[in-house]
Amino acid sequence: MRKKRPAGVLAAVLIAVSATGLIAAPALAAPVTAAAPTIQWGACPPDIAAEPGAAALQCGTISVPLDYKRPSGPHINVAVSKLTATDKAKRRGVMLLNPGGPGGPGLDLPLVFGSLMPASVLQSYDLIGFDPRGLGHSNPLTCGLSAQQQQNLIPYPSPDGFAAQVASQRQVVQQCFDHSGAQLPYITTANTARDMDQIRMGLGEPKISYLGYSYGTYLGAVYRRFSRPTLTGSSWTARSGRK
Repeated sequence: MRKKRPAGVLAAVLIAVSATGLIAAPALAAPVTAAAPTIQWGACPPDIAAEPGAAALQCGTISVPLDYKRPSGPHINVAVSKLTATDKAKRRGVMLLNPGGPGGPGLDLPLVFGSLMPASVLQSYDLIGFDPRGLGHSNPLTCGLSAQQQQNLIPYPSPDGFAAQVASQRQVVQQCFDHSGAQLPYITTANTARDMDQIRMGLGEPKISYLGYSYGTYLGAVYRRFSRPTLTGSSWTARSGRK
């Protein structure tokens, strides 16, 4: 079951977009491969296809290096989705979306945001969602946690005391390395930002607009850091309205 997004936070983000503008991000300083990557479009995964409005959504995958220091080494697939702009005459480009987290999948975000955004935005931008590497449909990793362990992750601190919480977390870390240790070092914000630029290239776009909230604002800032020094833009942090 996919988590529901907090409508209040999303609304705050959309207000910030209209007031501040979007981050326009050009390419990273250097491509990782000689040939531009391509997105293999096809049917959406069943859990996404079952969501309201999913008939208008396209899904696909893009192959990215597991380790960007070894671009010719092992690759993984990152799942991407697209909700096409409704007015070709007014189209301005693509808007890449991230739900925050870290750890939040985003393949259905075009549907979520599409139900909240004004018509002027939907007319002008292809909304692009993606599951960050290691999550959802993008080569998902597992720690092999039992139902009891997942329950013990929250609340924090543990009612059994700090020492019990430390022991529990050490066990979780060990299980994560036992199940997915070979790939864990490459599941980073920096590599997710690099994946975002691979998505941009796969879409054939010279630049993208980006919208994220919570951790997604940090991810956008990292992507901006990787881009050319001449890049200008703004970032923001969304709040739910609580004082």
